[in-house]
Amino acid sequence: MDHETPFEALSDRTRRLAFSCLEDRDGSVPVESLAADVVAARDDVRSDEVSDDERRAATVQLYHVHLPKLDEAGLVRFDHEDETVARTTGGVAEQTAQILQESTVS
Repeated sequence: MDHETPFEALSDRTRRLAFSCLEDRDGSVPVESLAADVVAARDDVRSDEVSDDERRAATVQLYHVHLPKLDEAGLVRFDHEDETVARTTGGVAEQTAQILQESTVS
């Protein structure tokens, strides 16, 4: 099994959005809540404007595709059983966040 590096994991727009959305959250959040935030960021709308169908589809994608890759790269802690996710603190996650922030400012 190949291991994702942080930058390989963040090469996908949905994963970048999920990682960025978690920056503003404290502790673990339900994957479903993160899914609404990701769709809202992607579509430039408020989270409460995301339809149930869009939220469900994004939840499935995050759960099965995107969050495992971010977890493997050490950027988030994804709890499959509780269906929650939290951004890791310090280390690679903070360095990666800083680089992403600088690259969007330039």
